[in-house]
Amino acid sequence: ATRSILEAMDTLHIEFESPEAESACNRVIEVLNEDAEDVWEEDKINISADKLADVSTAIVTLWKDEGFRQCFSRSNEYQLIDSAGYYLDKAEQICDPSFRPNDQDILRSRKMTSCVHEYMFNIKEVQLKVLDVGGFRRERRKW
Repeated sequence: ATRSILEAMDTLHIEFESPEAESACNRVIEVLNEDAEDVWEEDKINISADKLADVSTAIVTLWKDEGFRQCFSRSNEYQLIDSAGYYLDKAEQICDPSFRPNDQDILRSRKMTSCVHEYMFNIKEVQLKVLDVGGFRRERRKW
């Protein structure tokens, strides 16, 4: 989500309000671009503990910046996951090494899918079938 907002700031010509946020932006981009093939693995990000702490601090700094928040408020103009605000509001908590997600944190998590998946559940004597039809509009034709 942070990367999406930073890219949108450039596209929408929105500036940071503070020099600290500019520096935080540079740090986030630097870490995400370092050895990109080693960092990104499918939809997971592999970052060492020291870099994670650095990026976490940078994300908290960005979320406090008015320019970053202005861009977030214009998320209808670009693609941004719907739970971004929830997690950015909790960034300081989430970045704490002792953080343990609660039920709401887990329920708001998302994994992008691009095809139809079928899941069967049995709850007591009721069998439920859940269809994940993918998150992209172009996938709707498969419904």
